[in-house]
Amino acid sequence: MKNTLKVLGIIAMVALIGFSMVSCSDDDAGGGGKSPDGTWEGKNTYLGTEDNGANGKTFTVVISGDDITITGNDKELKGKLVDDPSIPTTPTPQQPGIDEQTDIYKDIKKDSATVGKLIYHYIKASAGGETYEEENLDIDIDPPELGGWVSLSTITGDLARK
Repeated sequence: MKNTLKVLGIIAMVALIGFSMVSCSDDDAGGGGKSPDGTWEGKNTYLGTEDNGANGKTFTVVISGDDITITGNDKELKGKLVDDPSIPTTPTPQQPGIDEQTDIYKDIKKDSATVGKLIYHYIKASAGGETYEEENLDIDIDPPELGGWVSLSTITGDLARK
């Protein structure tokens, strides 16, 4: 009887540990574990008054971990993504009705200089039997090798996964 109770106790502890590992998320990106990794493509949508030679041109953004490559305007920028020190690192609180949410803010650095910002937003929500899913990647950069100020944005669906 004593051995049976020990065995049952061990089984209960293993089950408890197993269930707690399954229920915990291992992402640190503020929600659903999505990321901007992959290839994105879109047209430059900067609507400033100056013509920097990049307006209306197609740009490709390739993100792999902390590496980012932006090509367009017959030029290329290779840089690193680093945490934006002006953004708190605490995850975005999940609102009621939202199934998954990820918000990532990074600085784009070339050598040691910050040349731009990356904002990635993913949201998945369900209501009334319908599921809504949205993924946005916004990039604002000002490297001379791409023709000056370039703003790529999916607010109007211009920059999308390839």
